[in-house]
Amino acid sequence: MAAVSGVNIAMLPQEHAAFWEYLATTGDIWACALGDNPLDRQFEPAPVAAFVQRFAKKIVQYDTVSILLGHRQSVLNPSVGYVEETVDGTEELLSAPGVFPKISRIVGGKKVRRPHLNHAASQLIRYNYGVINRDNVMNRTTTSFYSTYLVGKTFRRHPDEFLKWARKATGWLRRRIAGQAPVHRCNYEIPASALAIEAVKEGLKVV
Repeated sequence: MAAVSGVNIAMLPQEHAAFWEYLATTGDIWACALGDNPLDRQFEPAPVAAFVQRFAKKIVQYDTVSILLGHRQSVLNPSVGYVEETVDGTEELLSAPGVFPKISRIVGGKKVRRPHLNHAASQLIRYNYGVINRDNVMNRTTTSFYSTYLVGKTFRRHPDEFLKWARKATGWLRRRIAGQAPVHRCNYEIPASALAIEAVKEGLKVV
């Protein structure tokens, strides 16, 4: 099984600029959008702070900004994988009408291979951070990176240089943890920064 490491923390949106500034001290660190076609970019990769300032509002989904971080060459030249999809076909319903979740398949059409960025095989950190919505709800911040990945039937380890940097970067976020904050409508808590803990006391809801 591929080994994954990361951090899960409640942090306010305004705290992240300090993280981007820190990353700039660790090397030529760039960012790209999660889910963007690595062979035909819609959002041009750039140094982290510049990328976020330019594209965050365009790539936010479900109140979360999701990007990938890494050294410039790793961002510009990630591992690329392909998934096969059927396009221009007809949807055939397999479940009864009105049943949720709907189960269907595409018949006819043609098969296409779509490229995607292979996170596990790339020397990149996945970084998601929440924004506060109109209901005063904020998604947590998460980071994750792979130390090993599958090649055929064999697991390969990422270079120590990348793993050292990834642990250093996620360690900065881990040091922001000042306590725990309750998760909205749940019976458990997650690590949180001091500012997030105070904001929760004042009514912020963390999910």
